[in-house]
Amino acid sequence: MAGRSRLARLFVRHPAISREAAITIAQHDARVLSATDITLITAKNGRLGEFLHPGQWMPGHKRRVWAVSFHGEYRAMGGPVTLPGRPPRPPVPPNTTAYVVIDDRTGEVIFGGHPAPAVLTGA
Repeated sequence: MAGRSRLARLFVRHPAISREAAITIAQHDARVLSATDITLITAKNGRLGEFLHPGQWMPGHKRRVWAVSFHGEYRAMGGPVTLPGRPPRPPVPPNTTAYVVIDDRTGEVIFGGHPAPAVLTGA
C-alpha cells in the first residue's frame, strides 16, 4: 500500500504557471474593466467547472485552470430598455466583483466576467 501512495504522488498534476503568475495575468483584464482600483479576493486552482455560476456549463469544464477574483467596480453592459411613453428605468448598479479564468498550463486567458461566482468570493 505504501508503494501505491508513493507512486500516486509521482503522478500528481501541478500547474505549470504559479499562483503569482496567474494573478499577474488576471490583473490586466480585471484592471481594464474596472472603473476603480482593484484588490485581489482569491486565486484558486482546479477544474473549470468548479468556478462557473450555478447552472452554467462550458465545453472543457474539466480543463485545469486558475480562477482569480477581484473587488472593483464593474459596470453592467447595456441596461434596462426604456419603452416609448414610459419613464426611464434606473441604471443597473455596478458589480463589485469580477473573475478571470486562465489555463494553468499555458497562461492563456480563457474568459472573464462579472460578478464573480460565490465560490470565488466567499459569499
